[in-house]
Amino acid sequence: MAGDISVRGKALQAGGQPAEYQQVDIDEPMFAIDFRRILNLLRREALWIVGIVTVAVALGVIATLLMTPMYTATASVLVEQQADQILEGSELTPAASYQDADRFLQTQVDVLNSRSLATRVVQAEKLATDPSFFEAVKNRLPESSDLPSDLVGKKALDDYRLEQAIELLQKNLTITLPRESRVISIGFRSANPALSAKIANSVAQRYIEGNLNRKFESSSYARDFLAQQLQEARTKLEASERELNGYSRAAGLIRVAGQGANADRETTLSVTNESLVQANSAANQAAAERAAAEDRWQAIANVPVLTTPQALANPAMQAMIKQKAEIDAELAAARARYLDDYPSVLALKTQSARVEEQIQALGNGIKRSVYLDFRAALEKEKTLQGEVAALKGAALTEQDRGYSTMCSSVSQRPTARRTMRCLSVTTS
Repeated sequence: MAGDISVRGKALQAGGQPAEYQQVDIDEPMFAIDFRRILNLLRREALWIVGIVTVAVALGVIATLLMTPMYTATASVLVEQQADQILEGSELTPAASYQDADRFLQTQVDVLNSRSLATRVVQAEKLATDPSFFEAVKNRLPESSDLPSDLVGKKALDDYRLEQAIELLQKNLTITLPRESRVISIGFRSANPALSAKIANSVAQRYIEGNLNRKFESSSYARDFLAQQLQEARTKLEASERELNGYSRAAGLIRVAGQGANADRETTLSVTNESLVQANSAANQAAAERAAAEDRWQAIANVPVLTTPQALANPAMQAMIKQKAEIDAELAAARARYLDDYPSVLALKTQSARVEEQIQALGNGIKRSVYLDFRAALEKEKTLQGEVAALKGAALTEQDRGYSTMCSSVSQRPTARRTMRCLSVTTS
C-alpha cells in the first residue's frame, strides 16, 4: 500500500555523535528538477555569470581582431566531354558514353588537384622565390638553415623551396564540383586577396593549357599523315610546274598573275595574245570615242555659230555676248538723242562691230576644235584597227607553233593519249 513511510532513529556521526535520520518521501521522484531553486541560484550568482559572459565576449572580439583575415578567390572552368574531330566525318577519339560522365568529371577534378599541375603553377608564377606568397599562406621563405640534413648540393635550397611552395599551394587549394554541373570551381585561400586571385586564375590557365597540349599531342598521328600527303602533293606539283614551264618556254608563253576577280589565280598567256586583247579593247574604245566625236561635229557643222551648244557654254563667248548687249543698249540710247553721224554714235557702232567679229571668230574656233577632235578620234581608230589586224596574224602563227610543240612533246606516248592531248590543245 502506497503511503508516507517515516523512518526516524539515531545514528552515530563521525566522532561518535548521534545524528538523526531524515524523513524521506517515497512518492517524490529521485531526479526531479526544481526550477525555483535554479532560478534562485541564478539570481544569487547573477553578477558572476554576467562577468564571465562579458569576459568571454571580450576575449572573442580581441582574438578576432588579432587574427589575420583570409581571402578566398574562385575561378571557374567549363569541362566539355566530346570527341575531337580533325577531319570532317572522322573522329580522332571515340565518343564517351553518358555513363562515363561522372568518371570523366572526377578525373578532371583529380587533374586539378594533381601535383604536376601545382608544379607548373609554382614554376609559371615563380612562387618558390616569392616571399609574399609564403607570408600570405602564414609561412616564411625557407633559408639555408631550414634545409633538412639529407638535402645537399648547389640546388638543394631551390629544390626545397619548390617542394614547400607546391605543398603550401596544394594545402590552400580547393577544387569543387557541384552536382549536376560541368563547371568546376577553383578556389585558393590566402591573406593576400590579389595573390589569391592570381593563383586561382593561374591554376585555371595551366589546366586549360594542359588540356590543349594533350589534344595537340593526341593528333600527332593525323598531323604526320597529313604532312606526308602534303609532301607527296608538293612533289607532284613541282613536277607539274616544271613540265608547264618547259611547255611555256617552248611555245613562247609567259605565266602572269590573274587580275580582278581572278587575282588569286595564275594564268599562262602569250605576250602576243595579251597585246591583242589590250589592242582590241583600245580599238573598241577608240571606235566609241570616234562615233561620239562624229556625232558632235555633225550636230554643229551646218548651224550658225551662236546656236551651237559648245559656243553657248563657253565662258569667253558668254562674256562677249554680254559685252555686245551692253554696247547695243548704249548705242540705242545714243541714237535716241543724237543723229547717226554723231561721234559718240559712230564710236559705239565701231565698238559693236568689233565685238561681233570677235564673237564670230571665237565661234568658228570652237567649231573647228570639235572638227579636229573628230579627225583625231578617226585617225586613232584607224591606227588601232591596224595594230589589231597585225596582232591577230601573229597570234594565229604563235598558236600554230604551240600546237606543233605540244604534239611533238607527246609523240612518244600511246596513240590514243597523244591524239586526245593534241585535240585538247586545239580546242583550247
